Amino acid sequence: MKKRLRKKKHRGEFRELGFEVEFTFEVGSTVDDENEVLYGFIDHAIEDNELLFGGGGQGGRWSGIAYAEGPPGAKTTPDQRTAVLTWLKVHPRIITAKASDIFDLWYDDLPSDRGANWGVDA
Repeated sequence: MKKRLRKKKHRGEFRELGFEVEFTFEVGSTVDDENEVLYGFIDHAIEDNELLFGGGGQGGRWSGIAYAEGPPGAKTTPDQRTAVLTWLKVHPRIITAKASDIFDLWYDDLPSDRGANWGVDA
């Protein structure tokens, strides 16, 4: 397949990889408490590791996809995944956290939809 088609179809060196993240706040957390944690999560776990995050939550449970910031083909690494999971694990207002294995964002199903291995739980 020619380079132009690989880029258009997100194949080869243009694959986009990421991982699914899921975490739960401690019981009794207020909206302000959750917002404070979420701002810290985005600033320190996501942006400091050169990642982007898309997701949402309700009722104290949040989930989403984290993936490498940059042009198509920017690589998401296991170290970035570990850093995000570690940040969640040590935060006192987070009671559970897990991250899936790294997967192809364009061609693989979401790990939560296919019952795949979530890797290390916090």
